[in-house]
Amino acid sequence: KTKIKLMRRTPNGAEAVLPAEHPAAELLERGPNEFTSTADFLKVAVGQLAIFSEFFVISRRDNRGNLLEFSGVPKASVLEATVNEESRKLFYDIQPQSRYEKILFGWAMGQQSTRDLAHIKRRSMNGLTVLSTMSAASDAIKLLSNMNDQQINNFSNGGLPQVAFTFPEGLTEPQFERLKKGL
Repeated sequence: KTKIKLMRRTPNGAEAVLPAEHPAAELLERGPNEFTSTADFLKVAVGQLAIFSEFFVISRRDNRGNLLEFSGVPKASVLEATVNEESRKLFYDIQPQSRYEKILFGWAMGQQSTRDLAHIKRRSMNGLTVLSTMSAASDAIKLLSNMNDQQINNFSNGGLPQVAFTFPEGLTEPQFERLKKGL
């Protein structure tokens, strides 16, 4: 399998960041945690972003602040975001939903600040609330449903349009005969 690497922009393009240079590069080299490979982590992250337009990543650090591991957290396990008025910091409430999630990121249960939790979002109107792909698609689905209902209503009489044409001078006999044949 191809290794996933952390990249750094340079004036001439990009270069790989060595594991010794950055803790995230080291984790990508060895895997985000003992239960998840880097490839599996990315599959879950991309899937969550595609369906829900948001994904959370929690990091665990030692007492000196060094990054030990990180884990993806699905939207269903993040219950709310609150703002501490005094410090003006955002906190999320992490609640693992299954035994597997408790094993994977149970150590993060409870309130977590944005220092250790990254909220990755696709579309948002206000920067906090995410517009999910399914929500955006629901308007298009409703429009298609309404168009379908309109077509059903228009053609419910066997496909005959309910229209009346008037001719101020009347129809000639050949015109009237053609009209009768067409019906």
